[in-house]
Formats: sequence, C-alpha cells, structure tokens
Amino acid sequence: YTGLASTPCMDTLVRLGRCDAAAMVTASHLPEEKNGIKMFSDRGSPDVDELMELALAEAREWYTVGLVPPSSGREGVLCSGLVDYLPEYAETLARALRREVGGADPAKPLEGLRIVVNPGKGSGCFFSDLLSDLGADTRGSIHCTPDGTFPESFGVPNPEKASMVDETIEACHAHDADLGVMFDTDADRAGFVLPNGDGAYEPLNRNRLIAMLGYAFSSQSPGCTVVTDSTTSEGLSDFLSGLGLNHVRY
Repeated sequence: YTGLASTPCMDTLVRLGRCDAAAMVTASHLPEEKNGIKMFSDRGSPDVDELMELALAEAREWYTVGLVPPSSGREGVLCSGLVDYLPEYAETLARALRREVGGADPAKPLEGLRIVVNPGKGSGCFFSDLLSDLGADTRGSIHCTPDGTFPESFGVPNPEKASMVDETIEACHAHDADLGVMFDTDADRAGFVLPNGDGAYEPLNRNRLIAMLGYAFSSQSPGCTVVTDSTTSEGLSDFLSGLGLNHVRY
C-alpha cells in the first residue's frame, strides 16, 4: 500500500520494477463516491473488457478450489504494510529536470524562478516541495494540502476550469511569479499560466499547450507521433501537420 500517489507515479513504479502490477483507487475528476480503479502492468493498462474477463476467470477458479479469501475478520486479506514510493518517484522527476534544464548550479536548476503551484488539494501537492528543492521560490503556492473531499468552495481541480485558472493567476500576481502550474486530481493533467509581457497572465493549456510541446518535439524528434484524446481541435491537427508531426486522436 503506497498511500497517496499520482497516476504517473503508479505507472513509473511498474516500469522501474518496484512491483509487478499496480492498482490505483481514485474517482479522478468525479465526486469521491464515484471511486474506480486504474490498473497498470508492464504490458500497459488492460481495457475494461480484458479486465472483466481476467477477474471472472480468476474468481471462478478460486471459488472452484475453495480459495476465495475472506475480506474481513482475523483471516481477512488486508494490506501487509505501507511503503511510500512517492519520494522515489519525485526523485526521478528531479533527476530529469536537473538533466534537461542544467544551469549554473546543476543541483538547483530552477534557482531564481518564482513558481506558483496549484495542485487543487489533489495528489500533485508534492510538486511544491519538489520544485523548491530544485531552487524555485514556491512560497506563493496554493491548495497544497491533500483533501480528497474537495470542498464545495473550491471543487474538483481541473487545470482547464476557469475558476482554477483565475485563482492561479491571482496568486501569480500576488507573488510576481514567473510561472503558475496547475494539476488535476490525479496529477496526470497539467496547465500553466504565463506572463504575457503586458503586465498580465494568460493560460497555457488545452490545444495551446499541446501545440507548444509539438513545436519542441518537432526539432527533438522530427516526424514523431503526438497522441491526444478526441477533444482536441482540427486547428491543432493542422498545426502539428505543418510541423511534420503525425497527430493521432482517440
């Protein structure tokens, strides 16, 4: 049992060989009573039909031979212990940032930057400390205490939600930030706010964020494929095609 973890953290644990498979209980962007399970293995994530087929097959076999374990009581199958892998995952991110950003002080590549982190009380709260350890001033960060109930006064975090963008911009103004970073509940989706040069901040998310990443990858990995969900625009597809990239929407 790893406690609080982000979606990318769970995937990374499997890829690093820390476990054979991982299951993450989360409601994602839905209310807490809508909990579901995200599954990870070294072969990727099974789809719903495959997962149901495997679960039913295993359940029938266990039941047939009398090995259905009790879920409560003295003989119940419970978690054997707590192993916090989140610090190890955070360190993989720190190493990547040090390698890619560089700078005068390799240990503190973000030295001199003021960054506001808004994880919305979700699983990305550790990013404020992570960026601080890399030299950034993150004292203006907001909503950095995890709270899975997501109070109505704030709601479920969504980096594309206008209210989350607005309050991140407000925090950036208050601390004269160079950058604002927003995460959704499971920290597998991000958005940014940036100064626009006219004394104001504007969001960098949705199609614009993918377009910026596409521009970077067009020189680093010419001709590569960019995979997005179906909510992206035709304009983004045209932009990526113009960079010589393939755009796959699912």
